[in-house]
Amino acid sequence: PVEVSRVARKPIAASYTGTAPLEAPAEAQVVAKTSGVMVQLMAEEGDVVHKGQVLARIDPERARLEAARALATVRKLENNYRRSRELAERKLVSADANDQIKFELESARASYDLAALELSYTNITAPISGVVAQRMFKPGNLIGLNAPVFRIVDNSRLEAVLNVPERELATLKVGLPIKLAVDSLPGQVFDGAIDRISPVVDSGSGTFRVVGAFAGVGEL
Repeated sequence: PVEVSRVARKPIAASYTGTAPLEAPAEAQVVAKTSGVMVQLMAEEGDVVHKGQVLARIDPERARLEAARALATVRKLENNYRRSRELAERKLVSADANDQIKFELESARASYDLAALELSYTNITAPISGVVAQRMFKPGNLIGLNAPVFRIVDNSRLEAVLNVPERELATLKVGLPIKLAVDSLPGQVFDGAIDRISPVVDSGSGTFRVVGAFAGVGEL
């Protein structure tokens, strides 16, 4: 017996299967830009935060007093410069003396701006939007300058890096679909796509890097 069939064009598919770690490419370590005692904690591990959101506060009293002192100096020099300018117009003081007060006023304004900036650093803010993955300090702890305080992960986009044998280099293209199965979520399949392909083959392993992108939604 012979079975026959009409010739027709139909789609066919080839696939490559491998394992890869799933990572969040956007991650930021939040550091303290000033030193002091943490007096208020406003975010905890697992909280979703937005860029610019205040995560914690350092005791601001010393910085506030420095800013107030700098502001008082600015106001004093502004009055001195105003009087000096009036006298200079009447030729009662030299131009050099008037310029000297002007330069002192500009320096005082810069000092005030620096003090105000230092005061703003007592509010520790999130540099990116994401999820708080780690908190390193507790309220009441003394925080040093540039000490890491939080770690934030932006899980809106996730990436999986595959090391693929070089024989697949001509087959795989950017934009091809990817199906992802995760051991911790049996029975669920997540859709993604090839985001970028390294054109260089590693001479030691004979593989090249393929990065797949996935939307970080739900349990993923």
